[in-house]
Amino acid sequence: MLPMDVRKAVEVVNAFTVHELDYGVINSMPFFCTCGMGFDAFISMKFAEAGRRGPITYLENILREGLKYKPETYEIEDGGGTFLNKAFLISCANASQYGNNAYIAPQASMSDGLLDVVVMEPFGVMEAPQLSIDMFNKTLDKNPNIKTFKTERIHVRREKAGFVHVDGDPVMTGADVDIAVVNKGIRIIVNPYAEKARRRPSAMQTAFSVFFNDIINARAEWPRRGDRPGLHEK
Repeated sequence: MLPMDVRKAVEVVNAFTVHELDYGVINSMPFFCTCGMGFDAFISMKFAEAGRRGPITYLENILREGLKYKPETYEIEDGGGTFLNKAFLISCANASQYGNNAYIAPQASMSDGLLDVVVMEPFGVMEAPQLSIDMFNKTLDKNPNIKTFKTERIHVRREKAGFVHVDGDPVMTGADVDIAVVNKGIRIIVNPYAEKARRRPSAMQTAFSVFFNDIINARAEWPRRGDRPGLHEK
């Protein structure tokens, strides 16, 4: 990121430290960090309906609706074959995190020529806190409710047309979705003097990370008995 100070910004440009980075394409639309379908696309659509500058109380309504979100079944095809999977969400990551230190794909790299595909399977209320902890501890890929693999391209067939998100922005697409990586497709001037900082997330991505963070906080409010309500049926 360029400094806001003009003199320092010019120094960064003059240093001319250039990195060649990958970017992704979903149904001909470019993305640079993440794209996906399922719950995160649902969140992005809800934010678009409310407006980016909607009241903060709307975030709470979205999170409540998220608890009722129903997973879908997807047909996923990559170079290794085709398989069916019921999923809460499918994310294709060029970068490792949504933002706010919520790591959806801890092993993702923007310079390896590959996308990290993350399939989050339906989970119960007892499993939700661990998913949340793993997301913020960079260990989500080790969670038993997560399937992850690397690929150059992927084709996903959904049950019906619906929204995807492209770097946090909702886009309506057909049932068939094609996603691919463009290896070292962009050249970026980077700030060689900057400390490593968190990527600034979009409003949708903030809501998504808040949703999982709130699951952690909600544990203290759950009754200590065996009949706790389910979150997402398997």
